[in-house]
Amino acid sequence: MTERADQSGDSTELDPLRYALRQQGAAFGQQTSRLNTTAQDVEVLVGRVAGLLNQVTELQRELAISRSSEPDVNSPPLYDGDPNACQPFLSKCALVFSLQPRRYATEEARVAYVLTLLTGRAREWGTAVWDAQAPCCHSFSAFQAEMTQLFDRSARGDQEVSLLSCLTQGRSSVSAPNVTGVPEEYHDLCTVFCKSRATSLPSHRPYDCAIDLLPGTSPPKGRLYSLSSPEREAMDKYINESLHAGLIRHSSLPAGAGFFLVQKKDGSLRPCIDYRGLNEITVKNKYPLPLMSTAFELLQGAQVFTKLDVCNAYHLVRIHEGDEWKTAFNTPTGHYEYLVLPRLLENQLFVKAEKCEFHADTVSFLGHVISPRGVEPDSSKIAAPLMALTSTKVLFRWNPQAQVAFDNLKSRFVSAPVLCFPDPERQFIVEVDASEVGIFYLFLFLFFLFLQVQL
Repeated sequence: MTERADQSGDSTELDPLRYALRQQGAAFGQQTSRLNTTAQDVEVLVGRVAGLLNQVTELQRELAISRSSEPDVNSPPLYDGDPNACQPFLSKCALVFSLQPRRYATEEARVAYVLTLLTGRAREWGTAVWDAQAPCCHSFSAFQAEMTQLFDRSARGDQEVSLLSCLTQGRSSVSAPNVTGVPEEYHDLCTVFCKSRATSLPSHRPYDCAIDLLPGTSPPKGRLYSLSSPEREAMDKYINESLHAGLIRHSSLPAGAGFFLVQKKDGSLRPCIDYRGLNEITVKNKYPLPLMSTAFELLQGAQVFTKLDVCNAYHLVRIHEGDEWKTAFNTPTGHYEYLVLPRLLENQLFVKAEKCEFHADTVSFLGHVISPRGVEPDSSKIAAPLMALTSTKVLFRWNPQAQVAFDNLKSRFVSAPVLCFPDPERQFIVEVDASEVGIFYLFLFLFFLFLQVQL
């Protein structure tokens, strides 16, 4: 009995061990199955990788063959904004793209290639356009159109002007200037009295206005001003007239100055552009200006005077080709840039015949009346302070102090002296007083001797 009991107890103790061994064997069997499946998957992946390697090798071989089929083309020379070289430069770039389409497959790659070949003024424009990410940077055709509009010199405008000059009305040409009131001695200069030429776009000349920017700068983007209904009407009229005359054109550069209007004395509105941001980054060129006294010295001995009134003086000088984009300005209805320089006087001007004075003995000039006697203040300028109390912006109050000031000013202004023209060939005398407080000097010209001799 004891032996059987011992055997039964040992069997009971071995059952958990047998169960654990069976479970372990089953787990090993599952692991072996998984390893076999993984090995099969690895073999499949190895086959796929081998196939991909074969494809890559084939693509590399085809790419090498395609590259060898594209001819090597020399890059065009650097372009600096020369109007006469714009079209040849763009044509050479288009030739490179047509012969090497795979090397320059995208539009951005072609635009970037052109930008690397720009220098001087053209590089300034291209850098500003690329930094602003203008729409033309994503299309070579659009970029080419912008460059053509900005830098290319076309004779189409000259042809249109010549065709216009051939039009006649009756026996006279429509472009013939009106010289009514102009003496016959000046009829050989009739072209300077032509209004149609004065209001049209002038041609480029050696002294066109260049806008040089400081290194590493580009025109900033100005604010957009809010305009009232009358201001918007005045703006539309100014923009339409300027576009029709060819003084401005549409611009694609996002940067630009602000546009607003100010009221003039007569109540009309004057267009103004906020170029303060552009002025801060512009190279300040300094030129000598003639002195007023020097101009009056040239009138010594003159007896007959002629005065010319300049017609549209501010629009008679062109912006240097390639610098027009720097004058861009923003309006609520569009983006434009100037082809002429606003508010600047220049040579080769046109004049208004109806406002000119010929062979006169007395003319007014910059607040002075010029005559054979000399230079004296204009009476209208002298009377201007007396009209201050008539202003609508000041409350009219007349008092004894105002009466005294009025009498004093009247006697002083009405008796304004006439200054004779200085003669540099005669002697000048400087007289100085002996005051201990200050120095008073009198500049005399021995003109009375000349009068005595003449008498």
